[in-house]
Order: sequence, then structure tokens, then C-alpha cells
Amino acid sequence: MNCADAASVLAAAALVQVATVHPAAAADAAVTGLEIWSASSTNDPLSQTETAEAFCPTSKRVIGGGGGVEWFLNDYTHDVVLTRMQPVHPFTGADSFVVTGERINGGTDTDWSVKAYAVCADPLPGLHIVTAASTPSSASSQLAQATCPDEEVVVGTGAYIYANSSGQVGLQVMRASMTGKVVYAQGHEDADGYASSWFVMAVAVCADMIDGYAVRNVPSDGDDSESSKAAEATCLDGRIPFGGGGAVAFTAPGATSLRWVALDDVLDEVHVSAIENTPTSTDWDYIVAQVICGF
Repeated sequence: MNCADAASVLAAAALVQVATVHPAAAADAAVTGLEIWSASSTNDPLSQTETAEAFCPTSKRVIGGGGGVEWFLNDYTHDVVLTRMQPVHPFTGADSFVVTGERINGGTDTDWSVKAYAVCADPLPGLHIVTAASTPSSASSQLAQATCPDEEVVVGTGAYIYANSSGQVGLQVMRASMTGKVVYAQGHEDADGYASSWFVMAVAVCADMIDGYAVRNVPSDGDDSESSKAAEATCLDGRIPFGGGGAVAFTAPGATSLRWVALDDVLDEVHVSAIENTPTSTDWDYIVAQVICGF
């Protein structure tokens, strides 16, 4: 990777191994009662769309989550894209996190499913969801940014695509800014494009400042044209992970998309993977795993 490519990726996606730490104030909240709940969809090679929804106990609120695409029989075919990774605060009933995958037309005939994880916690001061959408169009790549109000920070991320595209548009970015104020969501049409209009929605789960709040990004080892890439991120200095995200570079081609973004089921680290849905020789640089931490 040449210097110009490296500079472009750093400027576009802030893929750096540093933590942004906000000094604690007397009124800063703590994340308590953390639990993680999961759910899987059915698995059917003929399904065009699969959705899983993981629910929190009624006494808890969803502060984030994740999940991704699962394959069976060790046949890691790459023709399924993620289109929805959404934290839900309903008017009534339990909070949840929803994950949807779509099979690309003419794609896999192997069983596949999606898995959703809901990160649940005791209610946080100021907890609410902010959304923002890109302008509907037929642009090949679209970016949306959801911003938390002043004095609040991102505790969880989400993203989803509105398109009737049969898997021709997939998620590439679902992560917070290093300042913890903004959630970025990016979708990209596949290698041969999608002619109709679509848009992407960014979802920020916001709350009052958290004690010891920090955002940390860790890049993958792979940074060329590998068919798949993986990265993991953990908290530092005794902080506890409670949220996260993942991303390919904003400049990555449409042949690539996220496959998995989730805090593991022991609440230890965030795992992220991305794949080439269509083989490409283009250098799509490294991906990033992001963890959001606090005390």
C-alpha cells in the first residue's frame, strides 16, 4: 500500500489504534447490569432474506448489539450481505436488536442464517435513539451520520439499508466517530451496481456521559485484496466493553461488505469480519473493529 493510499484510508475511516478518553465528572453515569442475549434465524438455502431479533429482559434497555451472517458445512460462500443492524426501543414491550441478511440473486445454495446479539443494561440517564438518513438516490455508495446531542455520547451503533435490491446493496460501515459523538453508516451497491433508488440509515444509541468513556479502533492485519479480513478490539486500563462497531474503509469497492460485527457473548471483545462478495484484485485496505468502553 503506497503513502497516498494509506493517507486516504486514515483520513476517510480514522482506522487508528488509539483511545479517545473523556475525563470523568462527578455526575458521569456507570453502565451496570450488563447482559447479552442472542437469537438466530432459521437456515434455508432458498431464503432470499433472513432476520433474527434478540430481546432484552423487560427490566433492561438495549444499549447496542450486533451479529452477522453464519454459514454451515464450512462452506463460507460470500454471496450474502448484511442490510440491517438495528437497536430497537419500542413504544411498548421489550427492547431488542435486529439483524437482517440478504442473499444476492443467484447466490449460495448452502444453508445460511443470521445471528443477532442484544447488549442490555440497567436504564442509563438520558438514553435514547437518534437516526439520520442519506438522501435517497441511485448513487453507488451512500453515507449517513447520526449525531448525539451536546453532553451526550454514543453507547451503541446501528445501520440499515432501505432498498428492494435482492442483496445488491450491503452494509460496509457501522461505527462511531473517535469523539463518540457521531455514528457513521455506509452502504454500497455490489460490483455490478443497482439501478433503483435506495438510502442508508445511521442509528446512534445516545446517553449522558459515561464514567471512563473511551472509543478504541483496532485495524485488521490484512490490508490488501484478501477475500476476507478480521479484527478484534478490547478495552484498556480496566475499562469494560459495552458497545462497538466495525467498518471497511469508506473508499472500499462495492465488491466488499461487513459480514460480522458483535461484542462476544462473554462481554470481552468486539469481533469484526468483512468479505469480498465478488472476487476483486483491488486493494481495499484494512478493516477496523471498534469497542466502546467505560467503568
